[in-house]
Amino acid sequence: MSDRRRIRVIDWAISVVLFVVGALLGLAVVIWVGSEDPAFWPSVIFWFIPIGFINTFVFFLSDMSASSLSDEADSLHRKDAQKLKPTLLLYSLPVGFMIGAIGVVYGFNEVIL
Repeated sequence: MSDRRRIRVIDWAISVVLFVVGALLGLAVVIWVGSEDPAFWPSVIFWFIPIGFINTFVFFLSDMSASSLSDEADSLHRKDAQKLKPTLLLYSLPVGFMIGAIGVVYGFNEVIL
């Protein structure tokens, strides 16, 4: 754990927000997939595929701009100097998603939604 930076107050706040967003996403996705609506697959095609393409394109552009604006050796040195994010910050969204998805099974969606 020494290679990770210490948890700050802002990390706790971001983790709570990501946990809540993950729980709501888990609820919504499981309800959406569970509904046997004939419009499910067209909505997957028209929403998730373009969003995935846009995210890939944006990350590609950000990587290209970062590598073209700075020297290669300098950017490698800066990446090594930064410490990794705290584990709590990394796992808050997926754990919230799983808890939201499990919450649908136990009827938690009727309380929230």
